Amino acid sequence: MADYSPHAAVNIDGTDLNDDQQAELERVTVDLHLHLPGMFALTFDDTDEDNPILDDIGVAIGSTVEVSAVPSDGGAPEKLISGEVTALEGDYGHWGRRVIVRGYDMTHRLHRGRVTETYQNVTTSDVVQQVVNRAGLQIGQIDSTSVTHDQVSQPNLSDWDFLKALSRETGYEMVVDEDGKFYFRQPVDASTGPTPGTYQSQ
Repeated sequence: MADYSPHAAVNIDGTDLNDDQQAELERVTVDLHLHLPGMFALTFDDTDEDNPILDDIGVAIGSTVEVSAVPSDGGAPEKLISGEVTALEGDYGHWGRRVIVRGYDMTHRLHRGRVTETYQNVTTSDVVQQVVNRAGLQIGQIDSTSVTHDQVSQPNLSDWDFLKALSRETGYEMVVDEDGKFYFRQPVDASTGPTPGTYQSQ
């Protein structure tokens, strides 16, 4: 029977899993959310005691992981998420040994604790740039804002909540793409969206 379902391609620190490592990959989970960091979880069989899977694939806390969906018809892969490993879990029992590699896209760094900070003589885009640089995120685009503020306060807020508040105030959108790049920009028109009134219009 033909298999029309896509399969997952995994890249760790710039290296694709080889065929043997791919064969040990039992499950791939990717959970993307508009208002929370995207999550990935890779479940590997780890029954070969002479060749532990974590050593074999060379993964560690902080490793960069990319997960793509590869169409069964041989089409181009579509990247789903790029992030970093935040946890390594063991699942051992009578059913065998498994290892779960779990992580999030880079915006999870914006959720680490609360920050109290004051920014003086800055535009909103200046503040966004400082916060994103402090978190170590790769910047895709930050559109400039024109008004210079005497002071902008971050009153015991996570960087994520603070940036979301700034985006609401300016009317800009805050997104992270599948490559993990951060964008703070004017809203993008949905040029490929459906024509108004066409859905079930009859």
